[in-house]
Amino acid sequence: MVRFARKEDYEAINALRAPVCALHSNGYPALFKPVFAKDHQERVLKMMEDPEQDVLVAEENGQLLGFAMVEYIKREETNSMYAVHEAHIVEIGVDETSQGKGIGTALIQAVKDAAKVRGCRSVQLDVWEFNKSALRFYEKLGFVTLRRKMEQVPDET
Repeated sequence: MVRFARKEDYEAINALRAPVCALHSNGYPALFKPVFAKDHQERVLKMMEDPEQDVLVAEENGQLLGFAMVEYIKREETNSMYAVHEAHIVEIGVDETSQGKGIGTALIQAVKDAAKVRGCRSVQLDVWEFNKSALRFYEKLGFVTLRRKMEQVPDET
């Protein structure tokens, strides 16, 4: 079952978020710190309180098995771009022992449903190139690459 998170889910959500944090710090240690900082943990509470953001959880038999943190973005039309109203998945994760059982797919579907209710044009997310399993999962669900951000580190000589 996927539902909107409640404040009492805070600790369980962060227990699910901690491995995601570790995945990123291991995958790109030059950027991500190997600590799940208090301010990062508290972000989930701020998102629950913000009407332009949602936190969804997947629950089975009273146990949280996954989460999705979503922000809804609205930008006005400019001379060069049309107005934008989209859902952006900030973070998503499923307990490692529960992966491959449809929980991530159910969370994505719930995000799509919430986005549709809000009148969003699309659901978007960012994924790091080192996270090959996530890339495969999102592509399997029909996500496509819109743009690439590339990097080159200058020689230190």
